[in-house]
Amino acid sequence: MLPEEAIRKRTCEKLGISVGNHYELLKRIGGDCAGALTILPEGKSPIRKDEYKPISQEQLAGWSRGDQFAFAEVAGEEEVRLSLAGAQDKLPVKVDGNEFFLPMGNSPSTHILKFASHYFSHLPENETFTTMLGRAAGVETVEISLYQTSKSRIAVVERYDRIEADGAYSRAHQEDFCQSVYSGSNLMLAKWS
Repeated sequence: MLPEEAIRKRTCEKLGISVGNHYELLKRIGGDCAGALTILPEGKSPIRKDEYKPISQEQLAGWSRGDQFAFAEVAGEEEVRLSLAGAQDKLPVKVDGNEFFLPMGNSPSTHILKFASHYFSHLPENETFTTMLGRAAGVETVEISLYQTSKSRIAVVERYDRIEADGAYSRAHQEDFCQSVYSGSNLMLAKWS
């Protein structure tokens, strides 16, 4: 549910939270998590307003190169409460045609943007290629495409844990078995340590 490694560190620094404070981090950025889970502060209503903030082409271009962490830059700002697990810089967004928007509060995202990395060459292109290769081989995959900015490409992945009906999106419950097993083993290690 939470970012990892350098992205987590940068996000926590920006928000003034210690890296090990999972609960405060979830409190601050847990509005749009994987699946149907939304973490809200005590007394806050789960009612959604479906508010979104436009992302400029300049922002997308800057993030696309992997020079800055897009997730850390926006998480926790002005009611932007987004959380995704993993060490790769990625950002949950709403896509409407060729326009991209940041979900505000607990408004649901529809896609995940995945950015370039200084550690792995052509990360968006490789992820798009391997996903399309899997689909061509008969594996059920997510919808993915490349979006070209003025500086680099971004992988645009349609979320499989969102359901669209009459132009409105809702969250679908899902479990990530790999993370459940990993988290469970951490809990067991912590319990027996």
